[in-house]
Amino acid sequence: MKVKPKGGTGIGVVEAPRGTLAHEYVLTKNGRLKNMKLIIPTQVNNAAININVKDAATEFIHYGEIKPGLLNRIEMVIRAYDPCIKCATRQANENFRVEIRNRKGELLRTLGV
Repeated sequence: MKVKPKGGTGIGVVEAPRGTLAHEYVLTKNGRLKNMKLIIPTQVNNAAININVKDAATEFIHYGEIKPGLLNRIEMVIRAYDPCIKCATRQANENFRVEIRNRKGELLRTLGV
């Protein structure tokens, strides 16, 4: 059976362990990819991830002193929302870095590499 290329739009939604993945593809009349949009679970969960990382920082940082375990807690928070992020981004633990900033945005300290 011979396939003839044609244009159009296709939309798919897939439920996965880390959340819902939505994708849309737009093809030209010759069947070439013209546009693609992806909405991945990390995007959907980004606001909640940021709030929980801030909560961890509030728990582990007092008066400029950082209690041990902050990096582990932050990684745990991120993986709770997106267990695949480490492999998907191909980053190892050694590359995990946290910047501690004051309310003015000035860098106070860096943890990790």
